[in-house]
Amino acid sequence: MRYKIPGLIIFDLKNEGGTVIYDVGQKTKYTDDFPLLVQGYARDGLNNEQIAEKLGIGETSFYKYLNLYPKMAKALREGRTPVDVKVENAMLQIALGYDYREEKQEGIFDKDGNMLDITKRTITEKHIPPNFNAGKFWLTNRKPGKWTKDFVNPLESGDVEIEVCDVDDMED
Repeated sequence: MRYKIPGLIIFDLKNEGGTVIYDVGQKTKYTDDFPLLVQGYARDGLNNEQIAEKLGIGETSFYKYLNLYPKMAKALREGRTPVDVKVENAMLQIALGYDYREEKQEGIFDKDGNMLDITKRTITEKHIPPNFNAGKFWLTNRKPGKWTKDFVNPLESGDVEIEVCDVDDMED
């Protein structure tokens, strides 16, 4: 049975196991601004401990509030979604490898370090090769039935021979 007493936190007298969950009389620091703040902090990439600190509450209270206030829990999930997608995309890009352009400029600067004129611009195409560990991490989490943590890097297992040769001797 739930009760709400003005100025006090919502509490359950007993949970399913029959034990008291919250003590009556404890003042809450929860405000109606918490859901919006939590969503913003989560979108910025803060973890739960950091969010609790920003809210001025302990981590235990943070988790209690998530259970007591569905709006706050929903705000946390919604705030994390864009960050999670960005991290997933970055992890996939690292796992697969990627190309990018690097631009460098040389120029004439004034005494304050401001560039007055560009004398040389260099654009270099660069390639970041696929990262085995990122690929393994991605597949272990996305397809755990097929890619277990027991998977062995073929380069480390001794099953692959590596021949060192001169670049000029390589075939296209």
